Amino acid sequence: MFSGSSLNSRACFQLIIVLLSANVVWVFIAYFYHLNTIEGVVSSLRLLIGSVLVYFYSMRVEQNNLINFLLYLMAFNGMLIGLQVFEQVQGFSILPNLLKYGGLWGFAENHDYEVFKKGGIFPSTQSSSILSLLTASYIIYSRKKILLFLPIILGVFFGGRTTLILVFVLLGLVFMTYVGKLLVKRRAMRLAPTNLLLGFFYTYLSFILIAAWFDSGIGGHHLVRIKQAFSVVLSLDFSGGVSEGTAFGYFRLPSSGIETLIGNGVDRYHNLGGNDPFYSRWLLQSGIPSLFLLLLIFLICFFVERKRTPSFGFIVILLLIHGFKGEVITSTFFFETYLLYLFSKTSSANKRVI
Repeated sequence: MFSGSSLNSRACFQLIIVLLSANVVWVFIAYFYHLNTIEGVVSSLRLLIGSVLVYFYSMRVEQNNLINFLLYLMAFNGMLIGLQVFEQVQGFSILPNLLKYGGLWGFAENHDYEVFKKGGIFPSTQSSSILSLLTASYIIYSRKKILLFLPIILGVFFGGRTTLILVFVLLGLVFMTYVGKLLVKRRAMRLAPTNLLLGFFYTYLSFILIAAWFDSGIGGHHLVRIKQAFSVVLSLDFSGGVSEGTAFGYFRLPSSGIETLIGNGVDRYHNLGGNDPFYSRWLLQSGIPSLFLLLLIFLICFFVERKRTPSFGFIVILLLIHGFKGEVITSTFFFETYLLYLFSKTSSANKRVI
């Protein structure tokens, strides 16, 4: 269905809007049954309204221009994150309150509890670090705007620790895809000597800088916190107090048929709510039909991303994996930006009909 020529990208977008509308209807049904929090109603309406606005605006935006905008935005954000970390490590107070982490959103003082987790201008370290990872990956893929790589990678290094785990997932996806293409095309890998030398140089330089940081007294604490996140995943021990492990404590199956069908209607941070993870939040708040509709939408996004963008569907895979920890995939700005990336105008050389 998606590989043929009978369904184009605009039809896919229209189908996404229809499914989001169905989700709104279902969430309203769940709300009127429980008459508890309107959180699910507000979130579902925001997704629908945001997608409609993107639908009418997307064909005015060039995909390449959007990518370039995000590259410069995340480079600025990375430099700001570096200053935020430096300021707190040194005990200075050089940044105005608006430029401190959370300052734009009114919670700067409450969000300086951890030195090495900063979001720059973003309210969430998860959104900031994942966007930084994606834009840094594009620089490596396209070999363009190399000078922006270093400030952007600061957003990954000093962002959500789950994103560092996603780095290895992304490397695995890229490796499997590339090996698959080699096996299908049955030809040897061709790499220019210049690209090989540049690759080794940047890898070696990155290794030296990271090793020097972790060898310092302050960087050693940062390394311990990163190791904790990887330990949770590798040992499958979710009983500790590390945030990555704590998030899995909110995963539970609905306790009744009604809860399975229309959720329990409570606030996501209620004792019976799904908390931060994407899957548990929607499942427990609005029921399995709501979660199924959203997953169906992201399945459509996967096929569109695979056909119309240079990321080949990797982004939505990473976001769905991250959904076990948080809800970046449907967060404000991120969801709309992702849709705009999928459905914005592509150059005639790169445009592929679905």
